Amino acid sequence: MKNSKIILPDLESLKADIREYLDNDMVNTVLILSDEVYSAACNDEEFMDSLMGADTLLASNTLMVRDIMKKNNGITVEVEGKEEDYSNFEYNSFDEVVAIFKELNATVYLLTQDEKEMEKCRILLKMDAPEINSWERCCEDIENSSDTILNEINGIAPDVLICSFDSPFQEKWIMANKDKMNTKMVLGIGPGVSKAKKNKPSAREYIRNLFKKKKS
Repeated sequence: MKNSKIILPDLESLKADIREYLDNDMVNTVLILSDEVYSAACNDEEFMDSLMGADTLLASNTLMVRDIMKKNNGITVEVEGKEEDYSNFEYNSFDEVVAIFKELNATVYLLTQDEKEMEKCRILLKMDAPEINSWERCCEDIENSSDTILNEINGIAPDVLICSFDSPFQEKWIMANKDKMNTKMVLGIGPGVSKAKKNKPSAREYIRNLFKKKKS
């Protein structure tokens, strides 16, 4: 795998890219790669090709960044012609991307395949951006309901569609349907959300803190 295609933490460039994605006339795709998806893609050429069709690929978290470094036999990784030392860098790409959505007042549509994953996405999104304007849809039979889902998305026309399905179906579905969507950006997260949740407070803690804020 050519690691220059995986974007390691450069938050200013990431912010500029997403700002451009939300301002142009194309449907841009951003995929957050979990450790599992990254490993699977390294061993599946067809899956890798589908990933390479995205506009941006993001390492999901610190552990994945370090895994990429380990595979490259060192603490530095060459990214687009430059070297950076990420040995002590703490990073979670979902947090960073949602923070940008919040700053840009982007609207979001959440699409998942099951209620459990929807709950994770809902909690994580509201933790990072509690005031963000969002819609949601859980569709267990997304493969046979694409037209219905796409019609609903196109009627709402959100700035961002956040998808969380199993891989590799998720990535293939996004790339096959992105040109039919009335949205500015598609963010595929999949198993990366579960990784992000490990460093987050529990749902109970989040609700408790939310009520404290309302009372004060």
